[in-house]
Amino acid sequence: MPKYGKPSGLTLRQHTDNVKQQGAMLRKQFPFWTNKYKQLTGEDLDDFCTTAEEYHDYGKGFSDRWREACAKDVALYHTWLRRHGFATEQVDRELHHRYEEELRRAGKATAPNLFCAGVRHEFSSLDFLAQHRPKTPGPVVAAIAAHHGKLAKGEYVEKRWRMDGTDGSGLEVGPYYKFYKQFRGSSNKAAERESFDKLVLRRYRYAAVRSLLQLADTRASRWEGMGDEGMVPLIPFTGPKGFGVDVNLRPVQDAAVKFAEAQRTILRAPTGSGKTYACLLWAERQILTQTPRADRLVIAMPTRFTSNALREAVREQIPDLIGGGTEGEDEPQVGLYHSSAFFNLYGDNGDDSWGSKEVERQKLARYLATPVTVCTIDHLLACLTGTREQHFSTFFFLANSCVVFDETDFYDEFVQANIQTLLDVLDILKVPTLIMSATVPNSARSLYRVKDLIRETAQPGSENVRKKMRYLGTSAKPEDTAEFLKEMLTAGQGIIYANTVARALSYYEFLEPLVGETPLTIYHSRFTEPDKKRIEEELEANLGKKAHADGRASGIVIMTQIGEMSINISSKLMLTDCCPWDRLAQRIGRLARFSVDNASEVNATVAVVEPIDDKGEAYAWPYVEVDTKSDTSKRTVYRPIAAYAKTLAEIKVLIEKADDYRLTPENLVEHTNRLYQNGMKFSEATIENQLYYRELIKDNWLLVGAAGNNDEDTKTNTWQSRNISDQLTVLIQAPESRFTNYNEFQKYALAHGVSCPVYKIRSELRKKDGEGPSIKLTTVLVGAKGREKSAEVYYACEGAYDKKMGLLSLYGYDWKANHLL
Repeated sequence: MPKYGKPSGLTLRQHTDNVKQQGAMLRKQFPFWTNKYKQLTGEDLDDFCTTAEEYHDYGKGFSDRWREACAKDVALYHTWLRRHGFATEQVDRELHHRYEEELRRAGKATAPNLFCAGVRHEFSSLDFLAQHRPKTPGPVVAAIAAHHGKLAKGEYVEKRWRMDGTDGSGLEVGPYYKFYKQFRGSSNKAAERESFDKLVLRRYRYAAVRSLLQLADTRASRWEGMGDEGMVPLIPFTGPKGFGVDVNLRPVQDAAVKFAEAQRTILRAPTGSGKTYACLLWAERQILTQTPRADRLVIAMPTRFTSNALREAVREQIPDLIGGGTEGEDEPQVGLYHSSAFFNLYGDNGDDSWGSKEVERQKLARYLATPVTVCTIDHLLACLTGTREQHFSTFFFLANSCVVFDETDFYDEFVQANIQTLLDVLDILKVPTLIMSATVPNSARSLYRVKDLIRETAQPGSENVRKKMRYLGTSAKPEDTAEFLKEMLTAGQGIIYANTVARALSYYEFLEPLVGETPLTIYHSRFTEPDKKRIEEELEANLGKKAHADGRASGIVIMTQIGEMSINISSKLMLTDCCPWDRLAQRIGRLARFSVDNASEVNATVAVVEPIDDKGEAYAWPYVEVDTKSDTSKRTVYRPIAAYAKTLAEIKVLIEKADDYRLTPENLVEHTNRLYQNGMKFSEATIENQLYYRELIKDNWLLVGAAGNNDEDTKTNTWQSRNISDQLTVLIQAPESRFTNYNEFQKYALAHGVSCPVYKIRSELRKKDGEGPSIKLTTVLVGAKGREKSAEVYYACEGAYDKKMGLLSLYGYDWKANHLL
């Protein structure tokens, strides 16, 4: 009986050779992988990978049950071929694809005998190695066990290891369960006995072979099924365009090149000073040298929205590789990695079917395998948890990267403590890092364990822009700032920052009847992804750089934190709720943003208000913490965090001394330094969260952890990336009752979903029918018939969502009347 590798009739030897060919090509193209592996482990990655590729599917021939089942499926296919007048001797990918599609349309399994065989070929491969190659290195054995995602904790996976190879009665323990117990024993023993540093290196040692075997196997299977036209190339980093000895660099860019030799650098530069190009120049010095320290660049941003914007900015500096793909198409060099990245890149037109090029490209970005990958800090943090199989590939490519952190939320303790742990891991893996910020405080050196001084750069032309700050006192409603809003209405432009969606909506409702022909836009997180993208484009058109250059800038925009860094717009008038100095500096970065090149002096004004509620009490959301000293027996009491309270107090003092206090890049840094001059003292909750994070890194170095991540990759059962309230997706319309697969369901949720705090949803559901609720709960089925699973989803009633204002019903607006549509 022939040893088949696939139900298409492809032999095991042919498939194995294809996998080895793909793996060898990749390692030849990226020699840095092998060199760094030798540096960190002293071992030969090429040898390990070649061995893993040779034996990864040996179980297909070693297991009689698998071999016989595959032969029966090949026979079924050959019968179909003869029935349609085709020869059976030659493996034809297009014919086998036709065969599979015909069966799928008929609701039949494409390989029914293998589906019921009750044995996984990778388990049988381990059996072969144990009997015939017992001294096979651990990373090779683990890679073979994991190459189809079954090296994991959890009841379902363990049951599969225990039952495979039995008769299915449940009364036996199969022949492969002993291997699973060995993996669990080795994993637990190392986690208990070894130091954090050693476990990080151990994970790297194993993850390298594991991820590269999966990559080679996947690419070989794509080629076998789709040919050259189905392949998506892995592209080396080429560097930014325009770089050369005669290039005229800005100060921040010059500093990035000058201090590129350091293992970790903190670079402080004002917003709008050219940091995007600076980080590319820094990366060029890490990658394109005779002794490289990395072979790709990862840029971590605070949010999805800042990631989207930066990805576009980077693409302007690193163009798509011409002819990088097949059929003459250009191949994107800059990947985007976060929960809604696919939709942001491709929208409704993206082909999210299994095996599509868009899906494969996005998978490479998720692995950080693109030359440049822009991602959120949260997703970078999550890859260390090892709670998804993909995290091992992401971890490996992260180890081969140089990493730029472009701004961090310094006021958020959870984020900072997690970044501290991430930086520890990057140190162990010898990953160069650059931390760039407009107002990073001096105390960050201690937090981030940076020995060198913070590298300070100026912004030429900033001295010509006079940014004056006013303090308007307390504000419970827009009417409290009516005089300043009149200035915006007269000027025909302005930017308003509200700390909460509710306050932003109140500004919109107040201004909407007053703006006349002036465009009025609100931008916050309670919009769907398509509407967010549409709004961003409108803002760029109304208040972006080109609009100002052409002298046609016009519009008033109201934004929450979502617009602090992600939107490249400008106005000479700004109204903002108080926030910590480092956040305020980001907002002020959009004040007269494009005026630094003006020859004459430019005046701009930012007016700051203290938000209060209708009872006159402080309303500092989201910059609050639980007041542990108050009586919380009846309700939770919140108080402003120290960074907010100190900023507000200092602004009041500054305005008392000078009615129009001038803000400069230099004194914004001084204010931030004073705000965090004593460093960051982590709370008990933050320390506990950080310990959970380190435990996940240690415990899941080999087996995928059972504590799964949420869709945003921001939390597990024990750990979360930042200290924010739980979020759920609310669909803006009632969904269909069935989705054929999870990808289809997820695509629908991304196109029609709004992320909302759980407490807001619960509050809405408690309303009586007379006044709501505007949100309802329903059940949908996901999956093919016979294998579907039910899922509960929330959806908004008709009229609850408005394309101009978002999911306004959660904030007390009359959704039934729907008067704003």
